[in-house]
Amino acid sequence: MIPSEKRSKLIRLLGTISNQFSYIRDDICVPYGITPVQAQLVLQIYHDPEKSRVTDICKSMHKSTNVISPMINRLIEKGFLIKEKDMVDTRVTHIRITPKSRRIIDDIVQDISDYSVPCFEGITEEQVDVVYTYLSKILEVMEK
Repeated sequence: MIPSEKRSKLIRLLGTISNQFSYIRDDICVPYGITPVQAQLVLQIYHDPEKSRVTDICKSMHKSTNVISPMINRLIEKGFLIKEKDMVDTRVTHIRITPKSRRIIDDIVQDISDYSVPCFEGITEEQVDVVYTYLSKILEVMEK
């Protein structure tokens, strides 16, 4: 078992890194008039269009429908998303991204890439591989 003080130290470090990425997301999203959580929602649909029902999105984002549904409605009003009835089962509604949001997503992905370049200066590819391996393992354990 890992000593308590080392676990605490690692958790604080991961929290600090998470906060830094939150600041970056905030900076990136402001010009597009969306919040980081709204951007995350749009990116979720963009990266996994097969899971486009509200319940799928809620599961993926670990949020309840009373949080996600109003956010979807605001993004529809802003022209980022549309609702589409399922062709086979008309009781089912899919949430899709619009051409407007596709362009913005491409810009956001590029912005994230541009922001991340300085984060990795002075780190070797092998070090990135090691960090990736250990962070993946932590995530795997957390998702059990």
